Amino acid sequence: MAILFFLFIGTYLVFAFIYADKEQDTLLCSDLELVNKDEINSGIITKEKIEDILNENNVNPVGKPSRMANLDSVERLLAHHPLVKNAECYFTPSGKLIIEITQKSPILRVKNNKGKDFFLDEQGNIIPHMRNYMAYLPIATGHISEQYAKEKLTPLANYIASDDFLNSQIEQIDVNPKGEISITPRVGNNTIFLGMPDNLEQKFDNLKTFYKKGLSVVGWNKYKTINIEIDNQVIGVRRK
Repeated sequence: MAILFFLFIGTYLVFAFIYADKEQDTLLCSDLELVNKDEINSGIITKEKIEDILNENNVNPVGKPSRMANLDSVERLLAHHPLVKNAECYFTPSGKLIIEITQKSPILRVKNNKGKDFFLDEQGNIIPHMRNYMAYLPIATGHISEQYAKEKLTPLANYIASDDFLNSQIEQIDVNPKGEISITPRVGNNTIFLGMPDNLEQKFDNLKTFYKKGLSVVGWNKYKTINIEIDNQVIGVRRK
């Protein structure tokens, strides 16, 4: 009896696998669902945008047998998009194509003196300007090449983003022809001269100390310029 039972189970499994394979061969891709793993910037890339990309490259599997879909090609195509950090695709048993994407996260907007307008992400990648994208980000202006943005502004923007006080206080970064930086704060009618974007921890620690021990006493608008270029020294130029 035991032998007959196992023979029956084995035969059933063989036919079940054959039937499942035939079902898979004829299963149509019924729909596409976008899963965006980035909750903050989830509105940048939409399902409609994904569909446009797939249609333009003739790889949209919706309405076609799922066996004809090359998911590796879809993943590579989406991963090359300037706003996509990573993409993963798979089918549900009902035939729905799930596309999971992780977006690049802008940390700084750049508008240089040549008229170029773009974003930087935390790895220093250039992200094209997005007309409908709104974010609470500092903006960098002035003499900024893409190389300067990647090499100099990326570490600065990451440092600012990692510090709650600086992230809430710094509104604009302006770069002069020498590559030196002046900062416009959100609070206070003054300019902070950083100089070259180096020794950031020391310079900003000095600035925080000056805010706490200086401006908290005399007021935020007492100084026209706050110079933190020199290590271990803050120079405040008073208004006349």
